[in-house]
Amino acid sequence: MKRRPTTTASLPLIVALVGGGGIAGQVILLRGFVIAGGGNELTMGIVLANWLVCEAIGAYVGDRIVSGRKNPGTVYALLMTAFAAILPLASMASGSAPSWMTGAAPGEGIGMTALILSSLVVLGPVSAIHGATFPTACRIFSLHGLGQGIGRAYLYETLGSLVGGIVLTLAFIARWPSMHVVLWLTIIHFFAAIYVVASPRMGALSQPTPAIIASLAVVLLLIPMVPTLSRLGNVTALRWKWGDGEVVESRDTPHGRITVMRRLTENTVYYNGEPLLTVPNPDLTTAVDFAHLAAASHEDPSRVLLIAGGFGGLAQALLRHPIDELVYVDLDPDLPEILRTFDCAVLQEEFSDPRLRLEHRDARLFLRDDPGSFDLIVLGFIDPTTLQANRLFTREFFHTARARLHPGGLFAVSLAGSPTGMTPELADLNASIFRAAAPVFPRLQIIPGDRNIYLMSAQSGSMDADILAARLETRLKAPGFLSHAYLEHRLDAQRAAAMRASLEASRATANEDLNPRGVYYGLSHWGGIFSPGLSGFLQRVSRLHPAWLVFLPGLMALVLMACGGSPRARRQRTVTYSIWTSGISGMAFDLLILFVFQILYGFVYSMLGALIAAFTVGLYLGGRLAIGVTDRERALRFFRYLEIFIASLLPSLYLVTVLLQVNLHRLGILPIFLALMTFAAVSGGGVGAQFPLAAHIVDRSTSKTTPAGSLYAADLLGGWFGGLLIAIVAFPLWGLLTTTLLLASLKISSLALLVGTERRDSGSWNSLT
Repeated sequence: MKRRPTTTASLPLIVALVGGGGIAGQVILLRGFVIAGGGNELTMGIVLANWLVCEAIGAYVGDRIVSGRKNPGTVYALLMTAFAAILPLASMASGSAPSWMTGAAPGEGIGMTALILSSLVVLGPVSAIHGATFPTACRIFSLHGLGQGIGRAYLYETLGSLVGGIVLTLAFIARWPSMHVVLWLTIIHFFAAIYVVASPRMGALSQPTPAIIASLAVVLLLIPMVPTLSRLGNVTALRWKWGDGEVVESRDTPHGRITVMRRLTENTVYYNGEPLLTVPNPDLTTAVDFAHLAAASHEDPSRVLLIAGGFGGLAQALLRHPIDELVYVDLDPDLPEILRTFDCAVLQEEFSDPRLRLEHRDARLFLRDDPGSFDLIVLGFIDPTTLQANRLFTREFFHTARARLHPGGLFAVSLAGSPTGMTPELADLNASIFRAAAPVFPRLQIIPGDRNIYLMSAQSGSMDADILAARLETRLKAPGFLSHAYLEHRLDAQRAAAMRASLEASRATANEDLNPRGVYYGLSHWGGIFSPGLSGFLQRVSRLHPAWLVFLPGLMALVLMACGGSPRARRQRTVTYSIWTSGISGMAFDLLILFVFQILYGFVYSMLGALIAAFTVGLYLGGRLAIGVTDRERALRFFRYLEIFIASLLPSLYLVTVLLQVNLHRLGILPIFLALMTFAAVSGGGVGAQFPLAAHIVDRSTSKTTPAGSLYAADLLGGWFGGLLIAIVAFPLWGLLTTTLLLASLKISSLALLVGTERRDSGSWNSLT
C-alpha cells in the first residue's frame, strides 16, 4: 500500500495565514460598519455576531462538501481564492451598505435593523467562505495521518489570528489606508492558493500546469499596481458612500474617520459618518444660545473648560466673555488640524485667540491630571449615544467635574430636547442624565428647548432673566437675539417646572459607568426615529426583569437532558451545547473587556488590536495546552473543570472592573491596561482550551466524517448569539454586573447538563466509541 506523504511546515503556515487573513478582514469590515453606525461601539457586537454566524454556516456546509474527498487541497485553494477576490468588494461596501438599504442621505442616521441586515449581506459571502476553510484544513490534516487534526487546525488558525491582529494594528498605527491592507491580503492569499494547488502534499495537483504559471505571473503583476488600485478602491468606496458630493478629504485616525464633503460652496465635516459642522457658514444660533446662557450664569468665568463638540461657534461665543483661559479638550488631534485649513472666519477667530489652549486627551484623564480648577465647565454638542460619549454623562463623571470646579463654579450640559414635547424615549434619556446629576449638584437648573440645557452647581440658587440680560449687555455690548424678552421666554418658570415634572415621572434609572443607561435610552430614541421596530423591541425588553432570564438556561439544559438517543448521540449533543455556551462566553469576554476599557479610558480604538491580541494569546495557549491531552477520561475531567472556571470568571470581570475603577487615579493607565490584558488572556485560555478537548471527547475514529463542522458551527453560533445579546440588550440595558451573572448562569446550565448526562450514561464516556 502506498504511504501518503507526511506534512511539512507549509501546512501549518498556510492554515495560520488563513486565520490571520480572517481576523484582518473582520477588523477592517468591522471598522467600516462602526463608522456607518455613527461610531457606536455596540455596533461591534452586531458585526462580530453576524461574521460568526456566517462563518458557522460556512463551516457546516464546508464540512459536508469536503468529507470523504481525496483532494481537499483543491477545495482549500478555491476557498482562499474566493475569499481574496471578494474581500476588497466587501471592504468598499461596508461603509455604504446600510445607506443603500434605507435610502438614507449622507450623514443621515441609520437604524439598527439596517445595520444588522446590511452587515449580513456584506459579511455573508466573505465570512462563510472563511468558515468553510476550517473543516477543509481539518481534512487535509487527517489525510496526512496527524492525530487530533481538529485541535491542530484550530490551534494554527488561532495563532494566525494573533499574528494577523498584531500586524494589522501596526499597519493602522502607521495609517495605511484600509484598501491598501486589503489588497496586500488579497495578493498573499492568491500566492498561498497557487502554492496549495501546485503542492502534491496538499492533496491537489501532482505538478505545476501552464494555468498555475500564468496565475502566478498575474499575481506578480498586481504587486506594483497596489498603490494605484488602492486609490481607485478608496475613490469608489467614497463615491458609493457619499453619492454625487465631492469628497475633499477622508482620513482614518486612531479614534475615528474624518470626512469632508463639498456641495457647491459649502463644506460639511463628518466625524464617524455624523455631521459635525458646515463651513464657511456654520449654524451659530444653537451654539450662541448655549454658550451665552452658560457663561452669563457665572458672575466671573475666568478659567473655562470646553469638552469636545465646540469648534465652529461654541468656542467663539465663550471667548466673547472676559475669560483668561479657555481650555479645549478633545481626543483626536487630526480634527483641529483639518479645521484649521478652512477659510472660515469663525474657525480662524477661535484658533487665533491666544486664550485658547488645546489639549488632545481624554477629558476624564485631563480633569484627573490638570493641576487647576475651573469656574465653568461646558460639555460640547455631543449626546450619550456611544460609550465614549456616555462616560461624560455618568454619575461618576459628574462627581469628577464637581471636584474640579471653583466654589460657585458651574457645569453646563446640553441634551437633545423638543420645544413641543418630548417622546417617551427622549424623556427617558434626559431623565437618566438628570437622575445621575441631581444627587451630585444641589443646584440643577433646567432650560427647556430644542436642546435642553442643564446648569449645575454645588451652591443653591438659580438665574433669572434680569441678571443674565444685565451681564450680557455689559460683556457683549450688542447681545443680538439674546434680548430680555428672549431670556424671559427661555427661563420661563412654568416650562422649566413642566420639564422637571416629566423627568421625575419617567421610570428611567440613573446613568452610571458600569450601567450605561444613557446609551440604552439613546439607542431607544435613535431607534424611534430611524428604526421604530427596534425601539419597540427595546421598550418591551426593558419591562422584563433579568431574574426571569436566569431560568431559561436551566430550562434548556432540562430539555436537552430529556432528549433520547444513543449514549454517543447524547454525548455529542451535550458537548456541542457546552461549546455553544463557550462561544457566547468567548464573545462576552472579548466585547466586555473592550467596553470596560472604553468606559475607563475612552480611547479603545487605539488599543483595540492589543486587547484582541491578548485574548487571542489566551486562545492559543489554552488550545496548545489542551491538544496535549490524549486520554479521553482526562479530557472529560479537564473539560468539566473549565466549565467551572469560565462560569466563575464571568462575574469576576465585574469585580476586577470595580477594583480598577476605584484605583483608577492611584494606579495609572499602564497597570490597569496590563490587568485587562491579563484578564483577556486568562479568559481566552479557558475558552480556547475547550474546543480541542471537545473535539477529542466526541471524535469518532471509525467514521469517515469528523465533528469539526458541527462543533465549529456551535462555537461560532454561540458567538453570534452572544454578540447580539450583549450589544443590543444585556449590556446597555442591565449593565456589567447583571450581564456577567446572566452569562454565568448559562455556563452553569451547560455544566449541569454535562454532569447529569454523564451520570445517566454510567458515569463515564471513556468507553463510548
